[in-house]
Order: sequence, then C-alpha cells, then structure tokens
Amino acid sequence: MKKLDGTTAEIAAWMRGKVVFLILSALGLFMFGWGAVIMYDCYVRTYDITIAAGTSKSEGFAMMEALQVITKRYYPRIHLTIRETTGSEDSLKRLDSDDVQLAVARADITPTAVARTVAILYDQPMQLLVHSQPAAAPKPDAGAAKPDAAAPKADAAPGAITKFSDLQGKRIAMPKTPGQLQTFLAVASRYGLSESDFKFFGGSEEDADLAFAHGDADALFRVGSLHTTAIPNILKKGGVELMAIDGAAALHEINPAFQSAMIPKGYYSGNPDSHPPTDLPTVGSSALLLAREDINEAVIYALADVMADHKNEWSLAVRSTRSEIRPLAFQLKAPSEKAGILAAAHRGAEQFFHRDQSSFVSSHLDFLAWLAVTILISGYWIVELRNVQSAFRKTVSDSFNQKVCESMREIDQCEKVGELLAVHVELTSMMTTSIELLGQDKMGTESFLAFHAVWQLAMDAIARRQYILETKAANPSPEEQEKPLWHLSKVLRPRA
Repeated sequence: MKKLDGTTAEIAAWMRGKVVFLILSALGLFMFGWGAVIMYDCYVRTYDITIAAGTSKSEGFAMMEALQVITKRYYPRIHLTIRETTGSEDSLKRLDSDDVQLAVARADITPTAVARTVAILYDQPMQLLVHSQPAAAPKPDAGAAKPDAAAPKADAAPGAITKFSDLQGKRIAMPKTPGQLQTFLAVASRYGLSESDFKFFGGSEEDADLAFAHGDADALFRVGSLHTTAIPNILKKGGVELMAIDGAAALHEINPAFQSAMIPKGYYSGNPDSHPPTDLPTVGSSALLLAREDINEAVIYALADVMADHKNEWSLAVRSTRSEIRPLAFQLKAPSEKAGILAAAHRGAEQFFHRDQSSFVSSHLDFLAWLAVTILISGYWIVELRNVQSAFRKTVSDSFNQKVCESMREIDQCEKVGELLAVHVELTSMMTTSIELLGQDKMGTESFLAFHAVWQLAMDAIARRQYILETKAANPSPEEQEKPLWHLSKVLRPRA
C-alpha cells in the first residue's frame, strides 16, 4: 500500500510539473482535429444540394438546370438536384421546412427567416398587354373559367384601356399563382382597387395567353423576364399593345423590392417603330437565388463563383429549347440593399462578391488563426521533446556515473592486484558502451564528457590502488616481517 501511495505521489508530482504541457497538448489535439475537419471539408466531403426552381417552364428552372451542369464541371463534389415547384411561394415554404437548401424566388415576395440571398439572378419587369380595340365579352359557353359572382359585370362593349385604373371591372388574364396575383393587387392598391374589382382568367401561363389571344380577356398581366417567346408571338398577331405601369416610386415605398424598370423601344419586334413605339416605363422586381442560412459557406462561395466567373459557359449550358433566355446569365448581380432585397446576403456570397475589397488576412482569418496556434503548439512540443530527450540522455549518463562510483568503492576495498583487473575490465566495457551510445545520439556530448571525467577518476584510482598494493608487497611492514611463516613454529623446539 505504501508503495502504491508513493507511485501515486510521484505521478502527481510529475503532473504538477507538466500542467502547461498537458493543457497545450489537449489544445494541440483539438487544433489538429479542427484542421483535419477543414481538410475533409475542402478535399473529401461531398454536398447534396436541392434547389426549388419553380415550374419546369419557368426561366429560373432552365437557368438552374444549366447551373447544375457547370457546377458539376468545376465543383464535382457539389451535387445539385433541381426540383419543380408551383411557384415562389411553394419554393419558399420548402426552403423554410428544410425540404430544399436553395430556392429561386421573386424579390417582392417576403422570404422566410432562414432565407439568405446568394445572388440577384435577373430582372423581372411587369408587362401589361391590352387590346388596341375593345374586346367583346365572352360567350356563356366559353371554355374560360366563370368569374366570381362578387365581381362587377363587364360591359358588353368595354371602353378602351389607356391607364391602369381603366382595368376596373375588366377581365384579366394571368397565371393563377399567389405570387402573380399578389404583385398585381399591390399595383391595383395604388388606385384604390382590390381583388373584387377584377375578373381573372387562366390557370397557367399558356391558359392566360390563350384567353387573351382569343379575346376572352381584356388585358394580360405578366411578371417575368423580357426574354420570352410568348409575348412577342401575341404582339405579332396585331391589335395588341403594351401599356405603361407608372408609380414605381410609390410602389417602392410599399415594397422595397419594387423598382422602376423600362421596356426599350422596339424591343420585341426589332422594329424601332413597333412594340413598344417608345421606351415604356414600368415596375420591376428581380429573381433571386436564396439559400438557407445554415448552408456551408464554401458551397455558396462555389456556386457564386460558377455563376459570376463562368457566365458564358452558364449561358451556353441552357438547353437549346430555351435558348432565348441565355442572355439572363449576364444579368447576374451581387446582393445589394439598394436593390430592395428583403433577405440579407449569405455569408458565403459576401465572401465571394467582396473578395477584392478584403485583405488576405481578413479573408483567411480562421485559417491563419489555426495555423498560428498550430505552429505555436508544434514549437512547444518540439522543445518539450528535446527536453525529454535531454532528460533521457542525462538519465543514461547518471546511470553510468553511478556505476563508476560503485566501482571506485570496490577499488578502495581491493587487497590484491588481481582484484583490480575485474574492475578495470568493467570500466573499459562502460566506456565502450558510452561511445556507442554517443554515436547513436542516445547520449549527449556534455553527458559523455561528464561521464568521461568521472571514468578517468576511476581509472586513476585503479592506478593508485595498484601502486599501493605493489609497494606494500615489496616492502612489508615490521609486524609482517616478524610474523612467523608457520604457526606451528611456536611448539617446535630447537635440537640439542
């Protein structure tokens, strides 16, 4: 029990002397583990990312398909999956529930708390088309959906529509999605109009286009990019014109995402005197790529890099059946509060788009901190290992010195010259071993020199003891001379 208590006390004493070493060792293991995680994330880990991109016929869906192709080319460890949804509202709900990690949505629709902006993809101006001549009211057996009973009855021969307020009581063709309806009603609210003041036709974009083209609707409302084929095809049939939507500044106060926009003169036909005949003011919003706040910053950085630095490849990757929207790739912009973005920028996107404005130290602060601490701890470990090695060498040297001291005691006790020979052989063996340890770097030079000095004292002690013993044998003392050579001499009498 006493032996165990002694061992425990020795261990406790050793630990008290190594508190700093133990703390730094634990910190070092943590830092090396952190570094291993960083290396794993950078070079080994794969990421499965799902993007809610709207309907399969939307511009956002086609652009995300192209992004999937380019991302696989430059970042093969990021696996993108494009998922179809019914619109921006559906995409945002899926983003909020973590069913998807990224979503394409309109900027004027309030995002969820977990949403962060990756980039502004492209502009989405409002486009309002009306018939040049008043359209006839639909027949009772028309295939279009019946308007709500609460809606006011339209005149059999409605008057010409020259401004937005003239749409009161008119038939509006538009996709029946909450986002499109919400945007239209936001504009209508400026004129004191509400949903009950209109009749809405069309479930999808195709249905809305057909309803307007066949005269079953007085106006066609659309929020989307100018790079589309549907509206130019309607305009080519004639009897249709684009109408301005004013009040962008007022709408911006209602929703910061609404911005003033312009449809350039002659944009749709290529004829400067056709559609529109002059630059047409309207109100616009933007399509955003949103991500969950908890998505890895490196993933968002990589996606921003693909979209911003490889725009030409991104554009060409859009499938040929949607080639008209390829120019949208060049409308990409960094997240900006000036654009009325309601969701803050994702940190990974900020790091990419502001990489030229930040210094190398601030951009890589985490890595540099890890590197500095790792170097500090590694240096301490090297010093500590050298100390351990020196302590081991000193232990070896002390063991040899202890043996030499024991040999010197034996030398003093030797009574015959022959006994010194065994001690001399042992000392010679120790010197040979020490020279071998010195060559193997298991004994330091200083320790060897200290041992050599003690060893030399022992060899000198052998020489002195040999001299004493040889001198004593050659010149015996008087007592030894008078001492009889045979102990029976005392009992022997001399002869007569």
